[in-house]
Amino acid sequence: MASSREDVVGEILALNGEDVPFAFAAFEGGVVGVWDYADAKWAGLLAAGQISRDYELTVTLHDDGSYSLLDETHDTQTRLDTKGLHHERSFFKGTKRTFSFNASFAPIASDHGQVGNTFGWKFDTEEMKEPVREILTRHGWIPRNRSFLDRLFGR
Repeated sequence: MASSREDVVGEILALNGEDVPFAFAAFEGGVVGVWDYADAKWAGLLAAGQISRDYELTVTLHDDGSYSLLDETHDTQTRLDTKGLHHERSFFKGTKRTFSFNASFAPIASDHGQVGNTFGWKFDTEEMKEPVREILTRHGWIPRNRSFLDRLFGR
């Protein structure tokens, strides 16, 4: 028998803290976690730019004791160089595993508001998903089987 939704939500919210780069908040059907893993600006001799990358994990707790996880990413990059101004935006909603890292140098750079000569990030969706799955499993919640169309349309 699965533990109550309130117990599970409370334990997932307890993952929040100073030592983790993400934060969870409750909503009526479960919890949502947000991780702003890249927020950098830089200026160099031949180029300047800005990167913003966010990841969101929605954990929906269904009445039958099952759960579903939904990933959402937002990526924005703006760059000014000798060839002009470039702006790129991308968005994803569905299920995926992502791992990325970056370390860059520029004469002037800021990373999440801290000024210096470097900026970068290390990001792995499993760093956020794994403890959530452990909590859900320990409390008797099972992953919900989703149809192909549900997975395709991020439901």
